[in-house]
Amino acid sequence: MDQDIIRGYWPLYEDGAPVRIGDRIMGTFDPMTVESVTVYPNTTNVRSTPDVAGTRDHLHLSPGERVKRVGDAPEGVPCLGTGPDGDIGTCILEEDHQTWHIVIDGVRYGVGNYARRAIAEALDLTTSRKTLPSGIAWPEVDGEPVVPGDTLWDDEGFMINVTGVEFKGDGYCVLHVFNEHIRNVACTVDTTSKCFPTLTRTEPETVLDRDGVPIEVGDTVWHEADGTELHVIGFQHEEDGERIVTVERVRGPIDWDGCRCLSLSHVRPDSWERLAEDARNGLCDYWSCHDARCVDCPATVDGKDPAQRYGTDSCAHAMAVDIVARAKALAGVVGDE
Repeated sequence: MDQDIIRGYWPLYEDGAPVRIGDRIMGTFDPMTVESVTVYPNTTNVRSTPDVAGTRDHLHLSPGERVKRVGDAPEGVPCLGTGPDGDIGTCILEEDHQTWHIVIDGVRYGVGNYARRAIAEALDLTTSRKTLPSGIAWPEVDGEPVVPGDTLWDDEGFMINVTGVEFKGDGYCVLHVFNEHIRNVACTVDTTSKCFPTLTRTEPETVLDRDGVPIEVGDTVWHEADGTELHVIGFQHEEDGERIVTVERVRGPIDWDGCRCLSLSHVRPDSWERLAEDARNGLCDYWSCHDARCVDCPATVDGKDPAQRYGTDSCAHAMAVDIVARAKALAGVVGDE
């Protein structure tokens, strides 16, 4: 576990001690009780429990910013503090600088933050070496702490971008994650285990369709068996060396759930129904060239537009030749049969 990484995120008091869930600290204007801590790339958000009116306070701490304790010594009480020469002595501190107290010979004294640090260091009790308070375990993936900005993958091949890590006082933390298919999802982990067994830092191997084209979540593909149009929503385990792709039917005769990757294609298969439908279309519908200049023909293949591919004098004649060629392929006709 990289302690320096964690130390940069977790909120600390002015004396270096870690803030604990349930602590009473100074909020934006008034004292607040810490309910949760969420770390983001450039800020740490400390959230309070709701007050009697149901409102919450939030502290947005910039990197290195420390948290003030709530003073428990009455105003005007002599407090231990550091003088101009660095010596520890008693003095009167303003209320927002009074933090905690000690009792010496039956006399109660407030103790300032800097005096507390000096006392703790002198007694070798400093807590600045403790990066996390008790009861909080930082989550790990593949033995490394998870921090905002990390890229992870789950067991279905989803790429997950970590935007924040939230800690609560009930034994678990939450990862705030984002990707183009899953937005603002919260992954929960029991902090006693400190790890997400279904997440990894290793990018999964690319899943290819039967034509060797990479399959990604969100793609539209077609099944080789009957031409069912499918939408890719995830990935599963492997069977006989093929990755099972989780899909949902867009249209088609069969409602597929999981398909072998090599049974899928990004190229829509031809059919008699599709051929009949296309034959009724106009020229621009057939070649999908509405609002396109001929020099930018969308039906260009290997640098040749339809007329050039079929050796015709126009794309209209090329359409007729293409329909015949498709019909022969569907009928299994080879050559000039």
